[in-house]
Amino acid sequence: MLVAIAILQIAVALPALILGDDANLPVHIARHLGSFDVALGVGFLVAAWKPQRIAGVLPVVTALVLCLVASSLLDVLSGATGAGAESHHATDIAGLVVLWLLSRTAVARRGDLRGGRVQLA
Repeated sequence: MLVAIAILQIAVALPALILGDDANLPVHIARHLGSFDVALGVGFLVAAWKPQRIAGVLPVVTALVLCLVASSLLDVLSGATGAGAESHHATDIAGLVVLWLLSRTAVARRGDLRGGRVQLA
């Protein structure tokens, strides 16, 4: 599931990255945002490929997604943008949820491998 989210994340970011086309933003800013979204997609791919690295990716993704959600809510509530224009952040949120679920699974597996019991809250 995380691989699919990562591929979608990267695919959605490519027009901004390559063409500089993102919601009528200046080309330079659109390409920066596209670069950032591609990097997030790559982070998702790395976490899917090497789940033991999720602990390093999760705090960065959490901070990013919380900031995106907060700023998107502020923009929608102030009328600066419509809710539909912010729907592309769904992949960010989905990726965070999957990362969090995988992190819990990875912790449980490490406990199993050590012969200990891990209780998840």
